[in-house]
Amino acid sequence: MKYRVALLRPSSSHEDYIPYNVAQKFVIDNLPILEIVPIEKSLPRIIKHLEGDVDCIAFMSKNAVKTLMILGKKYGILEYLLKQLTTRKLAAIGESTAKMLIKYGLRPTILPKRFTSIDLGYEIIKHRVRKVLIPRSQYGNDRIIKILSEHGIEVVNIPIYTLKVHERAYENVRKVLENYNIIVFTSSLIVDTFLNIMEENNIKINTLKNKIIVSIGPVTSKKLELHGILSLVPRKFSMEGILELLRNLT
Repeated sequence: MKYRVALLRPSSSHEDYIPYNVAQKFVIDNLPILEIVPIEKSLPRIIKHLEGDVDCIAFMSKNAVKTLMILGKKYGILEYLLKQLTTRKLAAIGESTAKMLIKYGLRPTILPKRFTSIDLGYEIIKHRVRKVLIPRSQYGNDRIIKILSEHGIEVVNIPIYTLKVHERAYENVRKVLENYNIIVFTSSLIVDTFLNIMEENNIKINTLKNKIIVSIGPVTSKKLELHGILSLVPRKFSMEGILELLRNLT
């Protein structure tokens, strides 16, 4: 019997390749709770800073890379945007983000060993940059900003996308609880949204005790712990790490 895995990722984030040895053991479905909404008015601000003295751009997720490229293409400036990016140091929080940059012909030069915002911050510091542009989610935490600022690095934080509740979120929560053995939470915001929907529908948290819960990293794991929910955390805080964890489950 195959385990059924519910992967809770935003609706435009599930194009990862599932290795054959994982697919043999699991049925993995993406059931979005949130969806990505580009913040189009952010693009002129980003261009303004790229034309200024920014010497490093830090990408906190592949969604940030993808959204920036989508907006560049929509407004006919993708080629110009890519040209500007090639003249700067590019930092990626993890392998998936780095691969998305490479997909667009860009070469990330700063990549931490542990895929967290804190580790990325300290890695950027090693490269002696003066000013960092961070196009990212509206809901990103301030850890990296604090670390860089404490080391005298100017930070320009520009939200390039926001997240809203997916139109099928309530239906997907019900499906997850009824039909899946393993639930993978990929952000603390998804944890909050999922549990809020459960509460609105008078579903007790104890319902999750019969599930195997997986968190993409320590921030998401700690959010679950606040609600008394323990989770497995992969060695690498990425989709590749989650797939490795699933592969090793007995």
